[in-house]
Amino acid sequence: MSEGKLKQFGRATFDWLSDYNETMENAVRLAAYKAALDKGISQEQSASIAKNLTVNFNRKGQVATQAGALYAFFNASVQSSKRLGETLTGPAGKKIMAGGLVLGVVQALALAAAGFDDKEPPEFVRERNLVIPLADGKYIAIPLPLGFHVIPNTSRVLTEWALSGWKDPAKRVGQITGAFLDAFNPIGNAGWSVQTIAPTIADPLVALAENRDWTGKPIAKKDRSETAPTPGYARAKDTASWLSKELAYYLNLATGGTKYKQGLLSPTPDQLDYLIGQATGGIGRELLKIQQTASSSVTGEELPPYKIPVVGRFYGDTKSSAAESNRFFDNITRINEHEAEIKGRIKNREGGVADYRRENPEARLVDYANQVERDVQKLRQRRRELIEK
Repeated sequence: MSEGKLKQFGRATFDWLSDYNETMENAVRLAAYKAALDKGISQEQSASIAKNLTVNFNRKGQVATQAGALYAFFNASVQSSKRLGETLTGPAGKKIMAGGLVLGVVQALALAAAGFDDKEPPEFVRERNLVIPLADGKYIAIPLPLGFHVIPNTSRVLTEWALSGWKDPAKRVGQITGAFLDAFNPIGNAGWSVQTIAPTIADPLVALAENRDWTGKPIAKKDRSETAPTPGYARAKDTASWLSKELAYYLNLATGGTKYKQGLLSPTPDQLDYLIGQATGGIGRELLKIQQTASSSVTGEELPPYKIPVVGRFYGDTKSSAAESNRFFDNITRINEHEAEIKGRIKNREGGVADYRRENPEARLVDYANQVERDVQKLRQRRRELIEK
């Protein structure tokens, strides 16, 4: 495909998406206008109801104008919160809250009955979706309406806390608080992160510096040792796109790096995928998923459900290779924290190492975990070599 045709295709796709969004929004407003007229409301009042049904972008104050320059959707967030408050204090408010609380309890009990633990599926999935467990770790995720999702989320977290025997109170309070901040903080929310207060335009750079996206997941793999850095292209996750893998490889070479040494600019493919997704939005992320789906059919690699275009938004698998990999590295990170504690006590001659190991049985697995991690790194390297061939 020539460069001109590629640009034409891109413009046509963006125009189609814009027209689709406007059609859906105007259809809802027209339906509200017609319903109001049928109730005997005047045309002027009906038009006002339709215009203010969701977000009226013509309505903004001085603060919203200034804050909107730094934080995208500030005005929309404030109006949405106001509209949510009016709905919950209205005639149907009590019914909505009661139904939401019951839904959250049912959600927690259903996941527990299906054998899911507190991290299956990830918290950001359970927080924003109605999760319907299926067989063998699979599930369907139906998005909940933003804002209203805090109601079932609150009762779900409280139920999970009760089922765990009231363990980790700080964690549970943090989950509920985070959900409310995510729903009602007009400048956005990314948990306990600088991304929460950083201007929207700086969020991608802050996220890369912190190496975590808005869900808290690591964006890229770090070097095992800061004193032995490796080229970014060599630390690609299995789910990285072919485009970003190639771009990371040649960026490293073009800035003075080699196959084994970092160049001046040596990003990982996952960092590039993240930046592409941030710059191009939903359509860019879906195009990357299409490429990854096609690539996996050629290489024979397993494609995680969340990488499947469109479908991945509504379907997940807690036993996929990507989920297993995340669990493995979470466990390794936890073991490394024990190792750092033990080494620190020994170095500073503080003592109490035996007591620490007795109180934290996982700490006894430090040597074994390090050996397993080295073996996995070798297997991954061997796998990359085989795929290249």
